[in-house]
Amino acid sequence: MLKKLLVLFICGFFAITVFAANVTDPAKVIMVNKNKPTITIVLKSNRTTGFMWILKRKGLSFVVPISHEYVAPRSPKTVGAGGYEVWHFRVKPCGFLVPQLATIDMVYARPWALHDKDIRELNFEVVTQ
Repeated sequence: MLKKLLVLFICGFFAITVFAANVTDPAKVIMVNKNKPTITIVLKSNRTTGFMWILKRKGLSFVVPISHEYVAPRSPKTVGAGGYEVWHFRVKPCGFLVPQLATIDMVYARPWALHDKDIRELNFEVVTQ
């Protein structure tokens, strides 16, 4: 029994560590080429607080969102613990005609309090090659 618990703990810890290591850094430019026109942005999030990541749509003519999901903590014993939001975007073919720069603007806020002082904003620069 103890051995099973230890294995479950190690697997859960490994899964959380892998996800945490892949949180997207807004300080790094995201380079995209036409052979792999998709972008994945992973952000820490805690839906139990009412906060969620919201996409600010401005100037995204050639970068389009294709999916979004919330990934809850893996352990049921971590009530109230934060998870991750995973956003997937695709660059349209017109984005590769010439090198271009776009910014994906994200806001971490409660949907009913978008102008509250507790909101957080992140900007991700995307450059096509």
